[in-house]
Amino acid sequence: MAKVYIMKYALTRGIIEAEVKKFTDGCVTVRHSNASNGRVTLKQSEVCMSLADAKADFERLKKKRLAHLKKQLAKLEGFEPKLLEWVPSKPKGKSK
Repeated sequence: MAKVYIMKYALTRGIIEAEVKKFTDGCVTVRHSNASNGRVTLKQSEVCMSLADAKADFERLKKKRLAHLKKQLAKLEGFEPKLLEWVPSKPKGKSK
């Protein structure tokens, strides 16, 4: 059977090599030991057909995630504390 490389968890667990069980309409079912029934179905966009493609896709995902984190960091570094006035809400229930 053919091998695919699961990219769904690439930035958290790494690239996972799996054996293809079947291809269907835009989906790939793979044999996976961690799945409860021994297989998992993924979108074709969540897998790569070759290790070279998987590594290139990983670098693209990593670069995109780093850019997002840098943007968040810049926003946090520029954040100044504000003192907001708290206004209690009226209690719900019967009003007299």
